[in-house]
Amino acid sequence: MTHRSMVHQALAAMLVLVCCMTLPVVDGLKQKWSFTEETRRQFLIERFGFDVGGHMDVQVEIPRLSQAPRSSLLFVHEDELVEDAAAYFTQPYNEDLCLLDNQTATDRMDFADNTTWHLSHTVATPGFYYLLFAHCGDTDTSLTFSMDASFLNPNANYLSSGDALVPLIYLLTSVIFGTGVVLWARTLHRNALHIHHIHHMMTGLLLLKVVSTFCESMRFFYMKSHGDTLTSWNVVFYIFMFLKGMAMFVVILLIGTGWSILKQHLNRTEKRIVFVVLLLQ
Repeated sequence: MTHRSMVHQALAAMLVLVCCMTLPVVDGLKQKWSFTEETRRQFLIERFGFDVGGHMDVQVEIPRLSQAPRSSLLFVHEDELVEDAAAYFTQPYNEDLCLLDNQTATDRMDFADNTTWHLSHTVATPGFYYLLFAHCGDTDTSLTFSMDASFLNPNANYLSSGDALVPLIYLLTSVIFGTGVVLWARTLHRNALHIHHIHHMMTGLLLLKVVSTFCESMRFFYMKSHGDTLTSWNVVFYIFMFLKGMAMFVVILLIGTGWSILKQHLNRTEKRIVFVVLLLQ
């Protein structure tokens, strides 16, 4: 195997790493929000996808001074959301245009009525639900309130609809990359006479990718079953994500400079470039 083909193999492996799939981000689970002296007139708090049989439970706590009229939290199905809602939330506040008047919602938590501050029921209509806040009263009013919410899909799944397979996808991805590590190691072993230091760095990069992807799958498995992110897998995942990111930039930079394959040492300018890029990273 020639030096040129070995360089092409290294570049191809790097391309596979860079083109790794991007997976959706979970935005549901058990949530706690606290809003202090909120002056915005309207905003989106949460969006979550429910399957049939999913369960929602929302509890709101509002201090007496914030129990203002014409202030509500709306829990709206995507089919019931007014068509211009997205544009409405990006517009400056207009006291003549109130979302509470234009948007019909069966599930509404009125700040002035404490009997509506707890919402709990099973979802009969699947789809995405939006938790919205709207205040159509005095523009000089600032509101303080807190919320506890739990969104649960069938089969004890705390992930949003469509995300239930995300943990398995990450796990399978780590297995695929692990297989790639084995194949890469066999290739290096068969061509031991033409191996350079950069190829061993590629092996280390692949191993970091396998471990970080596996840790990501464990994070999602935990979130799926427990509904929160309070797990030590977070720490392990972010450590290996950091190491993988740094290693990938180092390998790309060294391949670009021709180190190990075309030359054994970097000159002063190349060392400075590597240092600056790593510092920015």
